[in-house]
Amino acid sequence: MSGSGGATIPCPVLVGRAAEMDALVAAFERARAGRGEVVYLTGEAGIGKSRLAHELVVVAEDAGARVLRGRAVPGSGAAAFRPLTEALAPLVVSAEPTGELAPWLHALAAIVPTVSVRTRVADVTAPVRGEAVIRLLASACAPSGALVVLEDLHWADPETVAVVEHLTDNLGRAPVLCVVTVRDDERGAARELVRRVAAARSALVLPLGRLNDAQVGAMVYSCAGGSDPGAIARIVSVAEGVPFLIEELLVSPGLPASFAATVESRLAALSETDRRVLVTAAAFGREFDWRLLAAASGVPHDDVVDALDRGVDAQLLSVHGDGFRFRHALTADAVFQSVAPPRRDALASAALAVLGDAAAGDVAARLAERAGQPERAGRLHLALGQEALDRGALHTALVALERAAALLREGGERDTADERLVDVLALIGRADDAATLGRRLVARLPGARAAAVHLRVAAAAIATTRWDAAREHLAAAGALVDDPALMAELTVREAELAYETGDTARASASAHDALTVAMRENLPVVECEALQILGRCARRTSLDDADGWFRRALEVADRHDLPLWRLRSLHEIGTIGLLDRSDVSALLDAQRLAESIGAMGTAAVLDIEIAAGFNSANELRASVEHGLRAVQRGSELGMDVVVAYGWLHVSTGRRMMGDGQRADEAATAARAAAPGNRDVEGLLVGSEMLAALLAGDRAGALVLAERFTDMLRGSTTAPPAHHRAALPLLLAVAGRTADAEAALAELDGAGIGVNRGARAWLAHARAVLAGPSDPERARELAIAADADLVALPLWRALGRQLVAEAARAAGWDVPVEWRRPSAAPSVPAAWAELGVTRREADVLALVVEGLSNREIADRLYLSVRTVEKHVESLLRKTATRTRTQLARVATT
Repeated sequence: MSGSGGATIPCPVLVGRAAEMDALVAAFERARAGRGEVVYLTGEAGIGKSRLAHELVVVAEDAGARVLRGRAVPGSGAAAFRPLTEALAPLVVSAEPTGELAPWLHALAAIVPTVSVRTRVADVTAPVRGEAVIRLLASACAPSGALVVLEDLHWADPETVAVVEHLTDNLGRAPVLCVVTVRDDERGAARELVRRVAAARSALVLPLGRLNDAQVGAMVYSCAGGSDPGAIARIVSVAEGVPFLIEELLVSPGLPASFAATVESRLAALSETDRRVLVTAAAFGREFDWRLLAAASGVPHDDVVDALDRGVDAQLLSVHGDGFRFRHALTADAVFQSVAPPRRDALASAALAVLGDAAAGDVAARLAERAGQPERAGRLHLALGQEALDRGALHTALVALERAAALLREGGERDTADERLVDVLALIGRADDAATLGRRLVARLPGARAAAVHLRVAAAAIATTRWDAAREHLAAAGALVDDPALMAELTVREAELAYETGDTARASASAHDALTVAMRENLPVVECEALQILGRCARRTSLDDADGWFRRALEVADRHDLPLWRLRSLHEIGTIGLLDRSDVSALLDAQRLAESIGAMGTAAVLDIEIAAGFNSANELRASVEHGLRAVQRGSELGMDVVVAYGWLHVSTGRRMMGDGQRADEAATAARAAAPGNRDVEGLLVGSEMLAALLAGDRAGALVLAERFTDMLRGSTTAPPAHHRAALPLLLAVAGRTADAEAALAELDGAGIGVNRGARAWLAHARAVLAGPSDPERARELAIAADADLVALPLWRALGRQLVAEAARAAGWDVPVEWRRPSAAPSVPAAWAELGVTRREADVLALVVEGLSNREIADRLYLSVRTVEKHVESLLRKTATRTRTQLARVATT
């Protein structure tokens, strides 16, 4: 993709619309099965309605369905039926359709010009025209089905809207999905139709909201293939979640030309007085106090009010609470830049004078810049950055401090701005940027301040797994430290480095030392850090003890109003929920907090853990989505291990969904992101082991389990994932008792049992080993382990299958619902003639029983995706289109 020549860069992937896309695809599948409908996509201009419709067009074309498209344009209200004419004209291949369509020709003639009738009927009603359209679609689009896309219906004539309303109520009789896009901020018949439909719930209405900051970052990264973090931050702050503006901003370092042209055309329709008021308002920024405009612009109060009303009508302003604001931040910029620079300077100076000498905040800082007062603006931005940093709003702090550093002269306040900027860069995980700025800064700072900078850079290096850099900066800080507070911070940073590099004993001892000093010297941040490290050390052996340390840290963070440490405590408490209950709700809460305060490094790590939780719960699409988000965020921040783990979860999820090729591609990407990382390598082999288990390849699963256990042997950084406990159970079921006992001892020593799911499988292994000599104890162990797996249905089903098989061979009993037949039934002759395999026969028998794909997956210990593929194969082999038809064929 190229942005040369001012062309917009289209995003190669659809970001932030997974739920809407799933809803559209489901509606399309219903339509192809004979239950057509109309779906409305609504939202503001540029929000992505057309892009979403285009993605569905690709799905429809791949499925072999007919695709018809029509669009209304500004002014098409005077041209009746324009979007319908454009969409339906290709269906009329002859001048005079015959057969069942003949009675409807008069109604169609007004819509499709190629329809020839001898006389025109003037009083054809909208329902009749709508019914004619349905008959045409049903006739021309069966049996493959069709997708009709009608875009920008807000510009359509009322007659077209009336026909679409009839389709909304009656399209269920045709194998057609009609997708309609409507701006929700344009007055007219289409908007009123959407409101009626939504109120009556007579059709699916999908309102598209703006993307959040993380989604904007992902979209920028996908479009540009790795924009620098500064560019991403700029677009996040300016685009305000509108996809069209994101793409426009990627090819424009300032104001997108196409956007500016639109604003200028709207301004041109206003009077000189109206423009003066709006340009003065724009000097204040997107948000402005309209009561100040008369004094700042020199326009009388009543004329200001009239100008604001006309600004709303021109879609430059919107009513916001008790006041007004520009519809978008870029709108304010475009309005302000519509006048010559000298005029802009004068307006900004007048506005700043209205605020007074004591003015502070973002508005005053912006006005000072625009008025040509850089030092005043720099001091204002510095104050904003410090305040934002104190409350944990890291993204806001980053933007303000970078601006302050650019405006202030070196020395004095500039040094302070750079110090705070190092803090922010370290906290958001931009280790290289923090180190670069830190090296320049320590050369001109006195000892204690230089030591503090070294400690911040060391923190960033640890967060991004740059161990050597962290040791270098800690040593430099140690040579400069001369007070208890910095010594406590140095000690806790050494504890963190020790933990991350696997020296748990040293980490715990150093954290205890730092905690003692922090409590004595009243250093709440260091206290929180020490408590967190102690919790992580405890987590290896006791989730309850770890939870206690983390909740203590949360209490300190709440008491001292430390939002970053509240986030980190919530993150750790969420990790306990993941390990103990496979519950990601607390992790999702922590991620929302991370995104709100700009802690994107933490948000990336959270994506990895959330992906793991969704995978454990067999929510594979969600797992893959969060894995990809980790890849995007990790790439932006230079967090290679995060990128590798993100790809690892993508690979695992896709492999479990039966998509081996894409799973292999993701595995290759994981290895490339962190070459030689044995944890990543081992866990990738572990995902292959799980896939073999799901496919029923017991021997292959055992070989892979031995291999990936060997690869992770001795690791203190690999997560205690569920499948690390598979080896002892597989060995026990295979009758290799001594090997199973050795594997149990090894994994117990590695702390794998801290994960409830892994602990349950280790207990299952003990049950199988106990079965031949103590069947009663074996049954008790197995039932207790099974209860621990209630939140992990896939792991529970696999565990039951393995234990029941061993119990049957050894002659001890398990609950009846665990039992499976020892061999699959043979394929009935009639099915075999159609090419139905034994596994497909298993699936088909359960389809006949009326089970859903998920229920079949649970019954047969398969992934849902594997069941879906078997059902697709059965539909193809039996030449049927629906599950109902499939079941009917299977029973005749």
